[in-house]
Amino acid sequence: MIAASNRDLEREVREGRFRQDLYYRLAIIAIYLPALRERKEDVVPLVEFFLAHYNRKFRKSVQGLSEETRRLLLNYDWPGNVRELKNALERAMILEEGSLLKPDDLPFSVASGRSGASIETTMTAVAEVAPASGKRRLPPLSIPEGGTSLEDVEHALVELALQQSHGNQIKAAKLLNISRDALRYKMKKFGLSHSEEEEPAAPTNT
Repeated sequence: MIAASNRDLEREVREGRFRQDLYYRLAIIAIYLPALRERKEDVVPLVEFFLAHYNRKFRKSVQGLSEETRRLLLNYDWPGNVRELKNALERAMILEEGSLLKPDDLPFSVASGRSGASIETTMTAVAEVAPASGKRRLPPLSIPEGGTSLEDVEHALVELALQQSHGNQIKAAKLLNISRDALRYKMKKFGLSHSEEEEPAAPTNT
């Protein structure tokens, strides 16, 4: 059995949020895998793996990356880790008709070098409440010269809402005025992984 978690389970046990007996049943051989931003040397091998995979899947013959694309991929922090990299490359492979992936093929957040945190400084906030009507209104927006897509904007807004709510999905869903289930669908769609508010533990028979 292989079990994975994005939390420090030893600390969770100490603080009473994870069953100690279950932890010691699982933690026979423990492997710590740092976030992708902490192991940038893995980015290029992962890119090569996904290129081969999507060449087979989409019946294409993309050979590699342009130098600028390689630089952007290595400089990006990958808050969504390997899943975000995989999604970015799948998008790029769908768009690219030539032999090299170019910056224009990448999602806006990667091509611009902006993670959700830096997008926040550009957009100021996800939404404001208009004092007269009580309705939400967006701050002034701008489209970059290279263009963007509604999907990239949606991705950035979902990520920003999760960051502002510190991973609390209920609060993030309220910020975006969508249901929690809709938020979870979008998180899965964009490969976003954030800490979630604590859920009550299931009762156990003693």
